[in-house]
Amino acid sequence: GNTLNQNVALSITKVLDVKVENNLKVNDEIIASKMQQYISVTLTSDTDPDDDEYNPFIYGKCGGCTYNYNASNGITFNETTGRFTIINSGVYEITSVMYMNGTTGVLTSFKLRKNDTEDIWSAETTVHSSVDPVERTINGFFTLSASDFIEVKVDGTALSVRDGSSMNIKRIA
Repeated sequence: GNTLNQNVALSITKVLDVKVENNLKVNDEIIASKMQQYISVTLTSDTDPDDDEYNPFIYGKCGGCTYNYNASNGITFNETTGRFTIINSGVYEITSVMYMNGTTGVLTSFKLRKNDTEDIWSAETTVHSSVDPVERTINGFFTLSASDFIEVKVDGTALSVRDGSSMNIKRIA
C-alpha cells in the first residue's frame, strides 16, 4: 500500500523532473524540443489599395505598416520583404486570415507562395464593397525545407487588406 504509493510518486517526480536542453529524439525522430517553433504576425494598420498582386506584409504597402509579433526560434519574419523564413525542415501548420475590401464584386485571388515560385495554396474569392471587409482564411499543413520562405499574395481591383489580418505558422512535426 504505502510503499507502492511512495514508489509511484517518486517515479512520477523523476519523469516530471526531466529537462530537455536540446531536441529529444527517439529513433531519430524529434518528439520534443526545448522551445516550440512558431510565429504570429498581425497587421495593426491597413494596406493602401492596389490593383496589382502584392504581399500585404511588406512594410511599404501601407506607408509604414505596424505589426504585432509573437515568435519563437525556428521561423523569422522580414518586414522589408514580407517573407516568413523556415529555419528547420518539417511539417508546418499555416493559417492566414485576411480582412479585405475592394470595389463592388471584385474577383480576388488569395495565395500562399513558397520561394517566390510555387503557389502552395490558392483560391479565388469575390470581395464586395457592400459587405466589406470580407474575411478569408487559409489553413493547411505543408512540408517545408530549411531556408524555404512563405509569402501571402493578394490580387484584385483597388484591393486593400485591413488591420487584424494575420499570418500564423507553427511546426507540428
